[in-house]
Order: sequence, then C-alpha cells, then structure tokens
Amino acid sequence: VTVAVGTSSSGGESPNVLVSGTDGSGDFYALFAGLPNTAYTVQTNSVMSGGTWVKYANYTTLGDGLINVTNVTPAAGALFFRTVYPSY
Repeated sequence: VTVAVGTSSSGGESPNVLVSGTDGSGDFYALFAGLPNTAYTVQTNSVMSGGTWVKYANYTTLGDGLINVTNVTPAAGALFFRTVYPSY
C-alpha cells in the first residue's frame, strides 16, 4: 500500500481529509488519510482558523492508512476536525 500524506503547520483544517459529511441518520463522518499502522490524535474546534483545538479521540490507522471518524451527536453550528501527529 502506498500512502501520500501532506503536512501543514497552518493551524487550520487537515489537508489529509478525503471526504466528510453527514449520513442518512444525521451523524457526521470524516475519512482521513495517514501512514499505515500509525497513531493520531483527532482534534475539534468551532472555527477553522484560530480558536482552541481540543482532543476528540486517538485513532490508529490500519494497514490502509485510513481513519474513519464519526460523531453521532453533532454540535449545533460548525465543528471542524483535524489530525495531529504524534498522538498525545
């Protein structure tokens, strides 16, 4: 498996988001690309740039390098997600 990952120190949205949206039941989902078998911290923020990013959860990619994040209780208003490496 070959995975190409971009990095950014801009403090904004992750450049490794493959797809995101809501499913038929209204749950939010995002699919991130990363390095296979690697731990990442997923953070959230109510604004894309600025504000305070807080830890949502830790995820470890499988051999395909993908992280599937779901949020079954989306917050009112916008909520942005990003990955951070190394995880903490």
